[in-house]
Amino acid sequence: MPGLWTDLESLAAVAAAKKLVAMTTRTDAVIEDLRELIAALDKRVPHLEREGERAIARDAAELRAAAINRLRELEQPSWRNS
Repeated sequence: MPGLWTDLESLAAVAAAKKLVAMTTRTDAVIEDLRELIAALDKRVPHLEREGERAIARDAAELRAAAINRLRELEQPSWRNS
C-alpha cells in the first residue's frame, strides 16, 4: 500500500498548504485593517472643549497603542514563517 500512503501524504500536504495560504490571506487583511485604523486615529482631532472628549481621546490613544503592538506582532517574520 505504498501508493495509498503517498496519495494520503500528498493530500495532507495540499490541505496544509491551502490552510497556510488562507491564514496568510486573513493575516494580510488584518494587517491592512490595523493600518487603516491607526491612520484614522491619527487623523482624528480631539475637541477637548466638548464633554467626554478627554476620555474619548484617552481611549483612542490606548486603542492606537494596542493596534500598533498587534501590527508589530503580525509583521514579525518569525510568526509569518512558522
